[in-house]
Amino acid sequence: MKKFLRRLFLLVLLLIGGGFLLATHQEYKLGNKDLTLSSSPSLGDLDQRETYVNLLQEEASQDPDAEKIYQQKEVLPDKLLKLAACEKEARPFVLGFLEDKPSLAKTSQDFSVDSPLPYYAQWDRRWGYHAFSRGIMATHGCGPSSIAMVLEGLGIQTDPDHVASYMIENGYLKDGYSSWEVFDGLARDYSLEVASIPVDQIQDQLNQGAYLVASLRRGNFTSTSHMVAIAGLDDQGRLIINDPNSVRNSKLHWQLPRIRSQIKNVWAIRK
Repeated sequence: MKKFLRRLFLLVLLLIGGGFLLATHQEYKLGNKDLTLSSSPSLGDLDQRETYVNLLQEEASQDPDAEKIYQQKEVLPDKLLKLAACEKEARPFVLGFLEDKPSLAKTSQDFSVDSPLPYYAQWDRRWGYHAFSRGIMATHGCGPSSIAMVLEGLGIQTDPDHVASYMIENGYLKDGYSSWEVFDGLARDYSLEVASIPVDQIQDQLNQGAYLVASLRRGNFTSTSHMVAIAGLDDQGRLIINDPNSVRNSKLHWQLPRIRSQIKNVWAIRK
C-alpha cells in the first residue's frame, strides 16, 4: 500500500505540473563537441505525446531500458515519457519511477561530465523524485540544480535538494518556475557578488573567474523555459554549459552566437 500511495502521489504531481523543461531531441557530432545543425527536428515537433512514443519506439530496438519503458508507456505521464524519449541517461530514473525502485536511477557522478564545475542532474536519484514546484525535481528542478553547481564551484557545500528547500522556504518560485528574485537572495544570504549582465559580457565574465547561471527560452535546450550553469570556456572560446536536464548537452561545447538569441537573462556570480 505504501508503494502504491507513493507512486500515486508522484503521478498527481506530474499530471498537475506546468511546462516541462527539456532539451530538444537532436543529432550531434560528439567527436569535436559541436552541433550538427542539419536535419534536427524542431521543438514544435516534440510537443505531442505521439512524437515521444515514436522516438521511444525507435530507441527500443537498441536500448533495453527504452524497451521496458515503451511497454509501459500508457501509464507514464507526458513529462517522464518525454524525458525517457529524449535523454538516454535518464531512462533508469524513469524505470525507477515505473517500478517504484529509486535505486535503479543513477547519480550525477555516474555520467563523467568534464567541467570546471561539479555536474548535478535534475534526475539524480538522491533528489529527482522529491516534490518541487508543480512537479518533482526531475522535471522542474533546473533552477536549484544550476544554482547548486555554481555554489559548489565557489566552495559552498550544498546540492540541488538543499537549494530547492532554500527556494521554497524563501518564496523564490513564481508560476511554477524559479523566480529571478532568488539571485538577490543568494547575494544577501551567501555574501556573494551577483550581477545580471548583458549577453555580450558572458565571455569576459568567465575569463575574469565568474560562474554564470543563464535563463533560457525555447531553443536547443528547452521547449519552454530552462536554467543552466555556464562553467567556463574551452581553448576555442566555446561555452562549457552544465545542463542539469541533459548529459548530452553538457558534454558538448557551445558557440555563443549559436545560442545568443535563446538567452533571456544571465547572472555572473563570484565571491
